[in-house]
Amino acid sequence: MMRDRVIHIFQHHRWLRHCLFWAVSVTFLTWYFAVGPFISWIDLLYAGLLHLSLVPVVYLNLRIFIPRLLERNWYLRYLLAVAASLLVGYGIHELTFEVLVPQLKTVSLFLVSFAEWQILATLFASHWILSTLLHLSGSWWTSQQLERENLQLSLQSLQAQVNPHFLFNSLHSLYALSLQQSPRTPELLLSLSEMLRYMLYHSQANRVPLAQELEYLNHLVAFQRVRADDHVTIHWEVVGEPGQLEIAPLLMVPVVENAFKYGIGPGPSDIFIQLRIEHGHLQLTTRNQKWPQAEIQSETGGIGLSNVQQRLALQYPNGHQMEVSETDDSFTLNLNLAL
Repeated sequence: MMRDRVIHIFQHHRWLRHCLFWAVSVTFLTWYFAVGPFISWIDLLYAGLLHLSLVPVVYLNLRIFIPRLLERNWYLRYLLAVAASLLVGYGIHELTFEVLVPQLKTVSLFLVSFAEWQILATLFASHWILSTLLHLSGSWWTSQQLERENLQLSLQSLQAQVNPHFLFNSLHSLYALSLQQSPRTPELLLSLSEMLRYMLYHSQANRVPLAQELEYLNHLVAFQRVRADDHVTIHWEVVGEPGQLEIAPLLMVPVVENAFKYGIGPGPSDIFIQLRIEHGHLQLTTRNQKWPQAEIQSETGGIGLSNVQQRLALQYPNGHQMEVSETDDSFTLNLNLAL
């Protein structure tokens, strides 16, 4: 966004921020204290001399008081230090117009300080407040940037966990079929290549079209159909149209994999997977049988659903609900997601 780009430039070019701040200050004070309808060099000189007392107030605040007192939560000391700096600024102002200006004999008559103490107090206080707010807003923006970067790193780490987990299971299946010299091995390789292409080109994006994610899941289910034995019944259904909806990539993959990983055993196995899309919401339901723990331990062991929960908390903090219910012989998962 243009706003973020401008903020980024000002954050990384401190001199630009300071130049803009003082340019605005000089311009405003020149206009405010102008003695005629048009700005003259005397007005600029007067505004410049006023800043001899304003600059120390601002930079004592920025360089010493904020980092050494305010950011350490020493609020009383900070306020006392600011009050002292305002008195120093007022003293510099008086020294400038009572001692320095009279030495400028040719222009001294035009540079009499006609600003009342109430106006001077307002100037000092406004520059102190503005410099403090600008500094704190810059610190807040920097912390937000760091938080976003840390969030992005966390998401990339979680997404990266999906790929090795999936590849381990896939290669294990290919190895088993190759030992059996199964005629389904080429079909399995073709499905795997399509999924790897998607993972390579789309898995690092923040959002992908839901239609592409469904296509990936179709390949995944087809892959599982090939590797499954005849005693495995797979029900895969998509209700509704994805339209222009988008979703975080590979978010549903561990859920679907989980149904196959824990639902296929030595006996008759039923895998039920339904994905329903309606009014911008997605509901994914999986149901599978539970087999003895000894069978479950033969797989890579359970990073899938914990991965999904962490990604949901990061990417859909207020737009998801995942419920798990299980009995002695069945496992059901319902995921509701606001897209």
